[in-house]
Amino acid sequence: MSTKIHNTLESECIKWAMTLASFIDPRQSNGPYRVIPPEIIENAKGIAILTVASAGFLGPTRYGNGTVVARLADGSWSAPSAIGVGAAGFGAQTGLEIADIVLVLNDQTAVQILSQAGSGALGRNVPVTAGPVEQNAAAGEGLGLKGFTGIFGYSAVKGLFAGVDMELSEIFDRSDTNKMYYGQQHMAGKLLRGAIKPPPEARPLIDVLNGQGFAGAHAATCILGKLL
Repeated sequence: MSTKIHNTLESECIKWAMTLASFIDPRQSNGPYRVIPPEIIENAKGIAILTVASAGFLGPTRYGNGTVVARLADGSWSAPSAIGVGAAGFGAQTGLEIADIVLVLNDQTAVQILSQAGSGALGRNVPVTAGPVEQNAAAGEGLGLKGFTGIFGYSAVKGLFAGVDMELSEIFDRSDTNKMYYGQQHMAGKLLRGAIKPPPEARPLIDVLNGQGFAGAHAATCILGKLL
């Protein structure tokens, strides 16, 4: 694998790591709370990190690219797989906006949905529920996470963080991008079931995932400081 390929995957993993860390670092969410509560991450079966753009004059669907990782049976994280999505039902419908989106996959069914990347249209829209934020939990709104299923959504637009509702209408397997990352084509399902070990270049992202335990904002902040 060439140095160029290594550098591309590493730079992308640094970007994804910084985006993910921003959702659990109170200093970046403009308040005393983490956006995503630790309990959510501890129960997550997978995480998708996306950058989504919307041109309202072209319709309500937004398209974005990013990565998805899955928590394996032994508690470790899979190698990242590049994906693209089409989503609808959130944000302003006029003008052009860019949002960072984190999807928390709460069960294996949700992981399977994103493992189907490559099939394009899903045949039905998959709902994403606005995820609870730590501020609400601290205010006494119990999370009640036992047995929760589906996908939680969180967004950051112009420095404003929140849970977000949307619907996934399309999922694309960016196999050409995976080939650039890994030197050969790998489908999302293969990567997310752990058939390929995370390469060293994925360490920035894996470190944030492992450090969060997300072991709290302090651990994530320390990791983020190393990336900057």
